[in-house]
Amino acid sequence: MDANKSLKAAEQLPNENDTKLYKRRWYILALYVGYMLCNSSQWLQYSIIPNVVKKFYGINNWYVNLTSLVMMACYLPLALPAANLMDKISLRWTAILGSLGTAIGSWIKVFSAQPHLFYLTLTGQTVVAIAQVLMLSVPQKLSSIWFGEREVSSACSIGVFGFQLGIVVGFFLPPVLVKNHEDISQIGDDLYKMFIYFAVAATVLALLVIFTFQAQPKIPPTLSQVKKRTQGSEETNSYVATLKRLFMQRHLTALFITTGINNGCFNGLSTLLSQIFLEYYPGQEEDAGSIGVTMVIFGMMASVTFGFILDRTKKFKFILVFIFYMSAVAMATFTCLLVFTRSVWIMYLAAAFVGTFLCGFTAVSFDVATELTYPESELIVGTIMNMMSLLFTFAATLLFGYINESFGYLYGNIGFVVTLFVGATCSLPIRYELKRTTAQRIELNKEILPEERGLIK
Repeated sequence: MDANKSLKAAEQLPNENDTKLYKRRWYILALYVGYMLCNSSQWLQYSIIPNVVKKFYGINNWYVNLTSLVMMACYLPLALPAANLMDKISLRWTAILGSLGTAIGSWIKVFSAQPHLFYLTLTGQTVVAIAQVLMLSVPQKLSSIWFGEREVSSACSIGVFGFQLGIVVGFFLPPVLVKNHEDISQIGDDLYKMFIYFAVAATVLALLVIFTFQAQPKIPPTLSQVKKRTQGSEETNSYVATLKRLFMQRHLTALFITTGINNGCFNGLSTLLSQIFLEYYPGQEEDAGSIGVTMVIFGMMASVTFGFILDRTKKFKFILVFIFYMSAVAMATFTCLLVFTRSVWIMYLAAAFVGTFLCGFTAVSFDVATELTYPESELIVGTIMNMMSLLFTFAATLLFGYINESFGYLYGNIGFVVTLFVGATCSLPIRYELKRTTAQRIELNKEILPEERGLIK
């Protein structure tokens, strides 16, 4: 009787034959990167060319900043309900709704390239922002569903790479496409062309998502995913219960807050970067955009590198804390060089330094959060991370933007440095329990017969 029970239990255990890695996983990831790029590239579409936007629409800096702040204003109240919805409608429908929303918002802006239609362009930006609610939390879930144990951190990093690549496009293209003409009508023509380019790209990506994006592979890639699928409804809880479990653990709450501080500082700096740079280098809008591009490109390379290191070493705490402190050091270096030098090329080097750590931190923090919260819903965890990041982005943009206008840009930059040092120090006591890695190793260990396990010992 006992032997029969043991045999039945052994048959229910996941084994390597229950898992498979599909080549298609890379296409699914690339498609997500593409449609995330189309969305996030519009985040800084206006704030990177503030002087042009102010002249054309007849507005001030507050309204320019509002075009990026609306992304956060939409995400904060909608994020958790959207996460609950996403857990019910599958990854495919999440991608379809997000990409369609981006395309619709982009086309609304095509019709707003007239001086009296600022609120129409803001409406289009708001639709894009709502679509982003359905997109930002996807990398953790997509990497867990499609990729193997030794790829999941790298895949998550590449997924976040899509958001960062969009920021690169948002930094680079608007200054190139929209010039600061004396004639308002010429600015309108430039804006119209830019909006058309973005709308067409978003539409193409939406069609690809609708016809080719797949929710999940037929066979899971890891034993931990086999277990989640097998237990299914037994593990599925309401997102309210999930939130209670997560926030009752103080080390997780501290992780969410401290990583939100770092990510918020990066996003706030990205929003204000052009205004800060133009204060010290007047009239050099294209350099402001290129410096932003440099910052994010180095951040993207760092994200993939850090993700690879995490996959190989599993040194989550050391890597996260190291990057956090180096973010503060990099921001302090950037501030000193901005104030005490007048060389644009030195600022490019400083931007590369900032991007490597401040931007590179984002992907690492998301993967660490997924590791520490397994087997909770990756979408809910990702949503909490994004909410914290955008909450601090909102605060950083408003606070340091106000300090810049009222007391000077040096004091705003010092505020970024101090905030990063405080956040890094507060991350030191956090307890790092590697739940996802442990679960995978336990499932692998179950496959070993007792006599084999004795030989291994």
